[in-house]
Order: sequence, then C-alpha cells, then structure tokens
Amino acid sequence: MIIIHVFRKNGNIIGFEASGHSGYASEGSDIVCSAVSALTQTTALGLEKRLNLPLNVSIESESMRCMLEHTETKQLEQATVLFDTLLLGLRAIEGSYGEYLSITEKEV
Repeated sequence: MIIIHVFRKNGNIIGFEASGHSGYASEGSDIVCSAVSALTQTTALGLEKRLNLPLNVSIESESMRCMLEHTETKQLEQATVLFDTLLLGLRAIEGSYGEYLSITEKEV
C-alpha cells in the first residue's frame, strides 16, 4: 500500500510524504504507483521550477518527501494551488483504488 502523509500548518498544506508500493500490479506495470509518482513529482517540479520556491526534497527507493523550506504567507499562497491540485488528484485515485492507497493529513 502507498501511504501519503499531507502536512499542514495553520490549515495550509506545506508538504507531503509518499512511501511504499501499492501492490496493484508488479513494478513497472503498476498504474496506481505510476499515477501517484507522476502527481507527486510534478507537484515538486512545479513548486521548484515554476514558482521558484525553496524546497526540501528527498527521494529514496520507495519514498519521496517534499516540504516548503519557508512558510511565509506569500509562499503559501503560491504553493496552495499546486498542493491542493495534488490532493485532489490523490483523492481521486484513492476513490477508485482505496485499498492500494491511504492518505492522511497532519497538522505540524
């Protein structure tokens, strides 16, 4: 199962962590893992390359963590659209493949 932790500060998403393998299909043909990877990596790229926000990103074999380095109001406003879109996409996947994906939200 893929575990997604969405981190919030004062209600605003400031980062996420995705780990695990869905088990929907074998590696390389798992559409759930592919969809989650595409969403999380695109969100991190958008935050870093399009919005030029300072991020702390770490990627290991089966996990990715992406956190804003600063949570000032202007940066949160810019990041909100991407983070909210990420969560919408993940919730849609969870709606169809809930046994392979778990999403939790934590206030930090």
